[in-house]
Amino acid sequence: LYSADILIHPDAQGRGLGQRLKRRQVERAKELGFLGIRSRNRVGLASSMEFVNRSFGGVEIEYFEKDYGEEEAPCRYLSVPLQDEVAPAIHWSSGVDNPCGGLMPKTLWEDWDLAAINKNSLCNWWTPNMTRYVEWLRTVCPLNHVYLASGRDEAADKLIKCLIHKRKGAQTMVSFEGSFWGGVTAAARSLSDPHFGKHFPWKHLPYPHQVGDPFRDQEGSLTEAEIDVLDKMSELLVEPKNILGVAIEPIQEKTGRRVSVRFLKALRSLCDDTGVPLVMNESASWAYRGSRELFYCQATGVRPDLLTAFAGGQLGHIFSNDKFYIEKPLTLISTWDGDELSALRFRAQMGLLREHRDNERLIEIDKRVGDNGDLYRGSGVLYKKGGSLGCFQDLAGTGHLLMPALNRIDEGWDVLCQCFKTAAE
Repeated sequence: LYSADILIHPDAQGRGLGQRLKRRQVERAKELGFLGIRSRNRVGLASSMEFVNRSFGGVEIEYFEKDYGEEEAPCRYLSVPLQDEVAPAIHWSSGVDNPCGGLMPKTLWEDWDLAAINKNSLCNWWTPNMTRYVEWLRTVCPLNHVYLASGRDEAADKLIKCLIHKRKGAQTMVSFEGSFWGGVTAAARSLSDPHFGKHFPWKHLPYPHQVGDPFRDQEGSLTEAEIDVLDKMSELLVEPKNILGVAIEPIQEKTGRRVSVRFLKALRSLCDDTGVPLVMNESASWAYRGSRELFYCQATGVRPDLLTAFAGGQLGHIFSNDKFYIEKPLTLISTWDGDELSALRFRAQMGLLREHRDNERLIEIDKRVGDNGDLYRGSGVLYKKGGSLGCFQDLAGTGHLLMPALNRIDEGWDVLCQCFKTAAE
C-alpha cells in the first residue's frame, strides 16, 4: 500500500492524532492483505510523520536528494512491514478490476526495485519501466499503436477524441444497452447503458446476446434478434458522415452477456460497407477471460479500428490502427498517462494468467452451473445462488456476475462445487 498523506489540522496537532490514524491505517492494511505500507517523507518538513512511521517499524529503503518540489528538497522513502504471507479473500465478481484476485507470487514482483511507484506523464517525467511496458504492448497488441490513460473513463475519452480528430463534423456514437465504458466522464457515461446517466444524446440498440459459446456456428445464419439489430443499425448509418463510430463490448462487464462471433463479423461488414469505424471495449473479454488469446479480437478474427481495455488499478489503454492514429506528437497527452505500479503489475499478471488459460475447470464450471446461469469459460451471469458466493448483481437484474480470477479457480473449487452440485453428487 502506498500512503500518500496523513494530515492533521494545525489546531489539532500535538495530540497524538497522527499516531492513532497511522495505527488504524496499519490495522486496515493488514485486514486487506497488504504486505507493507510505503511512504515518502520530505526531510525536515515531514519529520513528525517520519517519526510516526518509524514507531510502527518503518525502515528507510531509499534516500534521494533534490526529490521534492521547486525547492528540490531531499526525501526518505520508508516501508512499514505488515506480514510475511498474504492470502486475500476470493471475490468471484472482481476478475476485471483485479485479474489475479490480489494474489501474485512474490517472485513476480520482488525484483521491481522501486521505493515508491507513482503516476507518470510525458509532460512531467517518464521511466524505463514504462518504456519497457509500452514496448511489450507493441509486441502483443492486435493494432499498430497504443495510447495510455489513467483509467477506463479517460481511455473512453481518448478513443472519442481520436474519432473526432479524424471524422470532422460527426457527432453521434452508436452503442448498446447494457454497456459499460465508465461511470464518471460525460463521454464514458454516454457510451454506457443509460442507467449510468448519459450526457450526450447518443444511440443505444438492444444487445443481441448469445447464450453459451460465442464461437458456436460462426458461419451459420444470423438469429432473428441479430438481424433485427443490424437492420436498426443500418437505419442509423444512412448518413454515415454524421456518425463518429459504432461501439460494442464483445463481452459486457456489467451483464456478463456476450454476442456471437457471427454477429461481430456481420457488424464489421456493415461498418466496412458504410465507412463507419467499429470500436470495441475489451475490458471484460481480454486477459485470457474470453478466449485463449490475450486480446479477444485475436481469437475472433474481428479487428476493430480502435480498442480500449482497462487493466485494473490506474491504467487504461487505447489501441488504434493506422487510420485513426494521430501522428502529431503529444496530441492526446494527459497530465497522467497511467500508473507505473499498475503497468508492472498487469504485465506480471498476464504472465501468470497465461499459465491458467487452459485450466479444464474453466469449462467444467460452465457444465456444472448449466441452466443455473449463462457462462463461457467460467465467466458470465448466474441466475441462482450467485448471491451465496458474494457476487455482484448484474446490471440487467437477472442474476449475479461470475468473473473470477483465473489463477484462483482451483483454490475456490470446493466452494463452487458446494454451490452447484451435480446430479451424481
